[in-house]
Amino acid sequence: MRTTKRTMIVLMLLLVLPAGPALAGGGINPPPPGLVLSPSKEITATIVVDPHLTTSTPQYGYITVSRKRYPDATALFPVQLFGSFGFLSLGCDLTLTAARVLNVPLNSYIPDAVVNLLFSQLGLTTGPALLPAVTQINSQACAPSVDTINVVKPGFLVLDVDIGFWAAPGAPTPK
Repeated sequence: MRTTKRTMIVLMLLLVLPAGPALAGGGINPPPPGLVLSPSKEITATIVVDPHLTTSTPQYGYITVSRKRYPDATALFPVQLFGSFGFLSLGCDLTLTAARVLNVPLNSYIPDAVVNLLFSQLGLTTGPALLPAVTQINSQACAPSVDTINVVKPGFLVLDVDIGFWAAPGAPTPK
């Protein structure tokens, strides 16, 4: 019985680990079929992600979304392990930011329930027909973080971005 469990674990790791770099770069997040990306001039976000496995806040992120004439919407979220941040094994690498977030639906790394709740606070109903995504990265940085043994190192990915929406051609989207 014990050997069977070990064998299954080894087999799962052999299947999953080689895909880590591809997933971490966001290469497995094509745009949704049949939808077009429309930028919005009224919605921005600040996103902070801890893309590590060995820090005090591993696999968590924080987002504040702003829309003109609405109060900001903020949430803490678990980073989806198989999303555009992959296995979080590559940490805060600014050369990967565009592949991880640019034009990628937010629900690729933030759970659907969090995305829907955030945008409902801004007067928008998101879902398969209206998917928010980062359309422009205005700034990015790696802010220091502390790992589990109190060593300070670069770690938190901090982004200021513009948000647009994947939607059917001709569908109304926030301008």
